[in-house]
Amino acid sequence: MFAEGKFISTLAFLFGLGFTFQGMRAEARERSATWLLVRRIAVLGLFGLAHAVLIWSGDILLTYALMALVLLLFRRRDPRTLLTWAGGILGAWVLLLVAFAAVAGPALAAGAGAALPATEGFFEQARAAYTSGSYAQMTAQRLRELVFVMPFGLFLVSWFVFPMMLAGAAVARAGWLADLEAHRPALRRAAVIGLGTGILLNIAYAALAAIDPGGLSPLFFAGQACWSVGAPALSIGYMASVTLFALSRPGSAIVARLAAVGRLALTNYLTQSIVMTAIFYGLGLYGRIGLVPSLAIALALLTVRKTLQHPREARDSRSLAYGPVSHTIEAYPASRVRRVRRLGEAARRGHEQRRACRGRGRCAGARRGSCPPAGKGGLSRARRPARRRRPRTRRSRRGPSRGYTTR
Repeated sequence: MFAEGKFISTLAFLFGLGFTFQGMRAEARERSATWLLVRRIAVLGLFGLAHAVLIWSGDILLTYALMALVLLLFRRRDPRTLLTWAGGILGAWVLLLVAFAAVAGPALAAGAGAALPATEGFFEQARAAYTSGSYAQMTAQRLRELVFVMPFGLFLVSWFVFPMMLAGAAVARAGWLADLEAHRPALRRAAVIGLGTGILLNIAYAALAAIDPGGLSPLFFAGQACWSVGAPALSIGYMASVTLFALSRPGSAIVARLAAVGRLALTNYLTQSIVMTAIFYGLGLYGRIGLVPSLAIALALLTVRKTLQHPREARDSRSLAYGPVSHTIEAYPASRVRRVRRLGEAARRGHEQRRACRGRGRCAGARRGSCPPAGKGGLSRARRPARRRRPRTRRSRRGPSRGYTTR
């Protein structure tokens, strides 16, 4: 009730905030923000595709990359427009769930037993692959889930994940990151409203799910409507509360350690997938241990990560400050941009030298040998001034006493 759907909403908000902030920073440096963001989206999508097929089928990176392509259309919108679109999309999804519950809910509840054997067979196949199958069988199962399950999951989560991306973009556009202290009253209101609304709606969702645990009834869709609004609201309350806590205790050890873990969010996400997949799938613990041992393993992994990721090391090293995966995504487009910029500067210098040498005959640069060569920004062979040739001479065959004879 307090965790399901809240962290994916939080990550979507932070993704939209960081995505918009990167575009604004590129525009401030007079760079092509759209092309830079598209390349980073492509690299993120490749990471997500590899993660979904090779490691874990519950990937979210590919979903974020696909939604980021739509987020590009809202990159230059003002905060009010972004929040209006976010509220409109979320409201349309709630109305759709309510209408679906009233119209098609009873019919779906009556025919749920007929569709159960097909879905149960798919779940049994997945359970067999992940508990006793080889890595090749697990990869094949993840590929099937990517093809048949991910489109449906993308449709369901996009209705509340994409509005959170728009909300994060609105906060970035409003300039809250420049001075969080000045927005402390707004953060208090967001914490109170988010926590209050989110807790009430999630309690209603848990009650409706307890009344009808089978699903596909009007009560199930009403509970989904409560959860679709309650999960983003509670995540906003969480984020506002944590931000107020960090502002009230600047420089404290716990804030520094949480910041060190947060800077490596993408690396931690992939590391957790690899470790948990090795534990649960590799050791055959999938579906065989309860909630308490699973939470103990998760807390142990979190403790190890916080121990290894010291805040001082994260500040001193750029690769640790952003994480190796995030650093790779950022460095690859940056290296291409620097290479293109270097080539452009060399071409510009060569063009200026050609203009300086034009019409002067044999210029001083040519005499010094400093003119750029042909084909690399320098003078072409046809435009070079003709060089006066000296007559070729040879020694006389009659000996050195005769001197030189000109041919």
